[in-house]
Amino acid sequence: MPEWVAASPTDFHDLLVSQRVNVLTQTPSAIGVLTPHGLESTALLMGGEPCPAEVVDRWAGGG
Repeated sequence: MPEWVAASPTDFHDLLVSQRVNVLTQTPSAIGVLTPHGLESTALLMGGEPCPAEVVDRWAGGG
């Protein structure tokens, strides 16, 4: 992935949606800056650090 895409949460999100990514592994910090819009069918695996409840709620459809 180009560095400019990785550096921009918006560009990264757009890439994930356009490529129809169905499995995503990231840290909670990285997921925290993305929106679940357009990625509702994506299997999400988070790890490497504590995950705030707000991130879980947003990605689980609760917020």
